[in-house]
Amino acid sequence: MTTRQTSFRPRPVDINKQLTIVKDVKELDNAELIAGIQDGTDKPQDQVGPSGSVEHKAPAKAAGNDAAHGHKKKAKLKEIPIPEIKFVDTYTRDYLPLYALPDTYIRGKGGSGWMNEDYVEYDLDNEDEEWLEQYNAAASRATGPSAAAPMTALLPDTKFERMLWKLDVACADAQDRALNAAGASEAERRMPATVANTSHLSREDALSTLRKNVGGKESVLVDVYGYWLSKRKKHSRPLLRRLWAPTPASDQNPYNVFRLRERANRPATRRRRENSAECLEKMRAMQVNLLHALEMSELLVMRERKKREMLRADIGVQRLKLSARHQAPEAHAMVEAEARDHLAKALSANASMDGRLTCYLQAAQHQQLPGQAPSVDYPLQREVLRKRKLKMLEAEKNMDK
Repeated sequence: MTTRQTSFRPRPVDINKQLTIVKDVKELDNAELIAGIQDGTDKPQDQVGPSGSVEHKAPAKAAGNDAAHGHKKKAKLKEIPIPEIKFVDTYTRDYLPLYALPDTYIRGKGGSGWMNEDYVEYDLDNEDEEWLEQYNAAASRATGPSAAAPMTALLPDTKFERMLWKLDVACADAQDRALNAAGASEAERRMPATVANTSHLSREDALSTLRKNVGGKESVLVDVYGYWLSKRKKHSRPLLRRLWAPTPASDQNPYNVFRLRERANRPATRRRRENSAECLEKMRAMQVNLLHALEMSELLVMRERKKREMLRADIGVQRLKLSARHQAPEAHAMVEAEARDHLAKALSANASMDGRLTCYLQAAQHQQLPGQAPSVDYPLQREVLRKRKLKMLEAEKNMDK
């Protein structure tokens, strides 16, 4: 008995054939019948004959229709269901249109420009908090607490933050206006001395900015302005981080970050690398440093191993004492023999380490003078190279397997 197998040979795509619409997952199991129904013809059925061969016979229904009518009959297609749409009258009352697009990007580039009045960018640091605490304490001592009303701070911390923020932003805006009028270049705007300058914001303009945006007593405004000006001159930079000048690429201080990613005048050609005497000296110095690091690591390993052997010796002594006290006298000889074996092994390991350390100290006394080519004849360096070769040989053996 033979079975019919599905053919997977490539067939040309009929661009004029209508697409099959599947309305039920069960129809996917009989895809040929769906295609035949849409074409108006039924697929022939496969039946197994008595001899085991496959015979193709048309269905009786299709044969009867062809005989009676003499033409092909198309099956009736089902209608596509259309979803119903229901209008909800209370939708606008249930879901109010309260969402509004934000005025800023998710990540701003910094600089002067748009400001959100509800959000204060500046946070007080320790220096600001100490000054504010001393200022409020001095004001409370001058006025004196009254029993009728509780003592309140003359200058709250939130108001102090807003004042410092407004002064810093106003100074940046005044500086931008002055640089635009002078026609300054982008490089001049990024200079630390230019950013730290506060001469473009006069005292009258600063106090008027505080009166307009924050408000308060005139003495408090003057004191806050004086503190802001002294702090700007002390640190030689603005208070807000986004107003700082970018760190120059030539600055070698690792704590100064946020350097420019690319240079202003970057050469278009590829940089040529040559083997010069300076590069050779740098490579030699690097080799010496690496060899010293290897020696230091070996010495650390030797020290830790000696500490481990000392700890094991102490543990062995304690076990020997416990065994001699709690076990029978007949077993003392066996315990002492075992302890002597452990002691001999520890002494041999310690002697090898002491020998290596003695060789290292003797070689360190006859080190070459600075400036000469480094040598790898020291005992620890030879040991490191030997271990490295052994590891390479083991890796090659594993790869061959």
